This record gives sequence, C-alpha cells and structure tokens, in this order.
Amino acid sequence: MVDEIYHYTDGKGLLGILASKCIWCTHISYLNDTSEYRIGRNLYRRVLEELTSDATVDAATQRVATSCLEEMRRVAESEESEAGNEIPSGYRAAYVASFSTQRDNLAQWRGYSGVGPRFSIGFRVSALQAQAASEGFKLTAAEYDERVAAGRLRAFVLDELSDANERPTTELGKMLSENGRNPSRVVPGVFNHFNEDVAQAMLPYFKHPAFDEEKEWRLFTTPKMRWGKQELETSFRLGRTFLVPYVKADLSSLETPITSITVGPSPHRAEALAAVKQLVANASGLWPALNTIGSKRILPSKIPYRDW
Repeated sequence: MVDEIYHYTDGKGLLGILASKCIWCTHISYLNDTSEYRIGRNLYRRVLEELTSDATVDAATQRVATSCLEEMRRVAESEESEAGNEIPSGYRAAYVASFSTQRDNLAQWRGYSGVGPRFSIGFRVSALQAQAASEGFKLTAAEYDERVAAGRLRAFVLDELSDANERPTTELGKMLSENGRNPSRVVPGVFNHFNEDVAQAMLPYFKHPAFDEEKEWRLFTTPKMRWGKQELETSFRLGRTFLVPYVKADLSSLETPITSITVGPSPHRAEALAAVKQLVANASGLWPALNTIGSKRILPSKIPYRDW
C-alpha cells in the first residue's frame, strides 16, 4: 500500500504550488511521452476487435462493439486530416499531473537537469484522492503491463456495453432501446460519445513499459469526470518548443497538503535547504496547513548526481 507520492518539479513549479495552492495538470497530448494517448487508444481498438469475433460474447454486444470500432476508425481518419487545427479533444481531452512513489530518484532528477533547483514534493495519497474526487479528478497508479491493462479495459468495456444493451440509462442504451437494439439505426455520433467516455475513464493511466522505473501515479481529469461541475479554465505555460495547455487542481482545502519537500542535488546543499525552510515558513502564513510539514520533513537528496 502506497501512503505517500511525490511530484517532481523545478523551482518555478514549487513556488507556483505554494503561492496558488494548486497543482497544474497538463494536456495529455503535450506530455514528454509522445505516445501517451496512442497507447491507450490502440489498446481500446484491439479490445473492440477481439469482442467483435469472440464466441463467448453475445451477438448483441458483438454488434455494438463493431459499430464502436467502425466509428473509432472514422474519427481517427478525421483527426489525422485535421491535425494541428485545434487542441486535441475527445479521446485526448485528459489533463494529467504526474507523481512517483520514489521520493529521491536519479531518473527523475535527471529529467530536470539544467533547469536550476529541483524538488520532489510529497503528498499523502488518501488525502489527495479524497480531494481529487470532490473536484472531479481521479488519482490512481499508472499501469505499465499491457496484459493487465488490456484485461481491465476489456472488463470495463464489457460492463459498459452490457449496460447499454440491457438498460436505457445511457445515451447509447437509450438509442438502442428506441431503435430495436439495431446498431445500424443509431446515429454514428452516439458511438463516438461512447468511445470518448471509455477513453476518458480508462486511458489516461496506461503507460508505455519503457517508463516503468518512474513508478508513476497520475492525477487527471476529463470533461466526462467533471460533468455538472464548473468548467475549468484552460491556461498556458511556456514549453521548450510550444505553449503548453493546462488546468489547475485545487489543493487549498487539504488539511495536510504537503507532507515533505526534498531538495534535489545541488552544489550548495546547505543554502538550498535553508532557503526552502524559510520559503515554507513564509508561505504558511497564507496557507496555515503547511505548518504540518515541519523542518525535519524538508530533506536533501542523497543521490550522488552532478550536472553542474
């Protein structure tokens, strides 16, 4: 059981989190791993392909799976032809913030090499999960094993398709009920909405096995998850080669928002630690919950890494 997870960031990120009482969630299409959304989408397509010819699946589910697959292919062709015209939505509408189960990790420090001071900020999993749920976000461990991911996705899709076939409580279920359970009579866009709902619920936490050493957890949100809540404003920050869209996840109501801060490798360790301790002391005046950190939880990295 993981009790604490860590968000790695640079000096600007630490200052921003303490000042705004928020953490930034980046649009999934703008993350460092360029295969992010494609991995999940390809896995979903494969699950649909298997369901269309699986003898253990009832005929009604097979027919709906076939229609979902056909609509997925059509949308993929349309997205490819319109690439670059707008910020990706639909399958790729998720906004993500990344965490690691490792507080002091060489690979993570290397990821922030050459950008000045760097930090890993600790959060208590149970508190962050509760806050995330109340705000229309989800916090969960990333899945790197493709077989496990495929099994979970298949089970989820089968449950959703069964609901659609048996109960008119969803858009797809209602349309099937009104059209004699015949998918060919249903407007194709309804299948696209179903695909988007599945993608937004499941795909953001599937990761490529090559990133397994990160031991990542993800805080993410999608339009589906925030249905009925106030729409989040999309902001932009400077990236290395383009502007990066993000939304803010509010941390202000957490009783213990931050459990520790680890100062990354530095040629001036004593000065770096002293500065962070003073920063937290100052910030706690505006965010009293920060008093729970304590100076003993502001720690130096023990990784013998130099990039200066």
